[in-house]
Amino acid sequence: MPTSCYVPQCTKKGYLDENGSKGSHFTFPDDQVLRKKKWIHTIRRDVGIHFQLKKWTKVCSRHFREYDFIKTFSGRRELRKNAVPSLFSWTRTSPRKRKAPTIREQFVETIVDLKTKLERANRRIESLQQQMFTVDRFRGDPSAAVYEGENEEAMRKKGRPRYVRPIDEFFAVMCRLRQGFAEEHLAHLFQVSLSTVSRIFITWINFMYLKLGPINIWPTREVVNETMPEDFKHKYSSTRVIIDCTEEKDSIMAVMGFTIQDLLPLGVSLNIPPFLGSSAQMPAQDVVHTQEIASLRIHETYSTPEVENEWKKQWEGKTFFSHGTNHSRGILILVKDQLDFRLRSLKVDSQGRYVLLEALIQDSPFALLNIYAPNKYAEQCDFFSKISEELKSSLILADSSFVIGGDFNVIFDYDLDGSGGIKKTKESGKILEDICLEQDLIDIWRVRNPTEKRFTWRQKTPIIQRLLDYWLVNDSLQDDIVSVDNTFFWFLQL
Repeated sequence: MPTSCYVPQCTKKGYLDENGSKGSHFTFPDDQVLRKKKWIHTIRRDVGIHFQLKKWTKVCSRHFREYDFIKTFSGRRELRKNAVPSLFSWTRTSPRKRKAPTIREQFVETIVDLKTKLERANRRIESLQQQMFTVDRFRGDPSAAVYEGENEEAMRKKGRPRYVRPIDEFFAVMCRLRQGFAEEHLAHLFQVSLSTVSRIFITWINFMYLKLGPINIWPTREVVNETMPEDFKHKYSSTRVIIDCTEEKDSIMAVMGFTIQDLLPLGVSLNIPPFLGSSAQMPAQDVVHTQEIASLRIHETYSTPEVENEWKKQWEGKTFFSHGTNHSRGILILVKDQLDFRLRSLKVDSQGRYVLLEALIQDSPFALLNIYAPNKYAEQCDFFSKISEELKSSLILADSSFVIGGDFNVIFDYDLDGSGGIKKTKESGKILEDICLEQDLIDIWRVRNPTEKRFTWRQKTPIIQRLLDYWLVNDSLQDDIVSVDNTFFWFLQL
């Protein structure tokens, strides 16, 4: 393989640059201080799982300045002893100095005039604040006493500044829960976008569950007996809780294993996601039924052109296929119809190995890639090299955020992602790591679960287990990802 540069965002391979000029690659210095505190620090890398110093770990000449080189008697260019790479894509040159501003006529205002304008502006601010739908409008109202005395400092959230104060975000959530305000109505009241209201609601619901979930909401046996109606005491004295849903044509949604279909009233249905069972993959109808729970999911499943129309009828939204056969390969991306989704470009593999699309999702550019990698070593190397080129394609704009999911058929770290079998690292895994470095991708599930062992492939005799399915996303998306799992489906909620 051609020599590669290990500086992030550097795509140079081999000894010739884009213009055909010859370049060089330099190994890391033996001096530990120079190596660790200068070279590794300046190229923004940390030695760990995804980056290790080997004899082939090199930095190309394009990252050094001209004065970092010396010419030997034989005419070769070598690095000076204390040379450190300093030219990178993220460094900036000194900006050009701007011309001095044109001298303009100065207007002198009296202190009285300025005070008058300030008082007028303050009255305008007070008037606008009174018109805003915030919790401040309800201070002093006995029914809103719960909002008094909040600690703004304690409620201040970390991260980028927010347009809506935390106390007003909580107030908006309470309006939706208690009064049933529609998200569109809340967006109008608080003068924010619909997506912002949705994000606020999801964030606060998760926060309240974290804080209030451990609280026991069930009354004690003594309290139930004390308050139980007399009819119940005589006929159903052991009753602890009553489930009252439901009218005809209602339905109850439960998690897997909660099989209560035979207990439901006539006309009431039960919605449970299908079991994966002993099969490696789900039938087409179960895939569609389970994925209807999410707004957007990426899933690997067998598919053929013959079942495409059937799937489209069951799924209310957009579908993007890369068909395989009845027994191997097949890629599908499903997009819920209610999602604000505008397709910009689409690339479909003819062998059922990947679907790559670029779209605007809620006005933000994303590049979504679902892959089903080969399990043979030689085919894997060719496949991931092809994926690397596709991700660099001119069809994908520079501002797009990457979300890549699927069955990669390789492992990053045997100690965490493997159990049993032979401990070895494939060259295809190295290519995949290079893709992650080039595109600033992280294994988001592993970031959230740094020590947990969970496997998506298992061989019974002898027992060999591997984690082969991943979600790879841009590092910048970490704060926007609500949850990710890898049990039966990989699920991202942005």
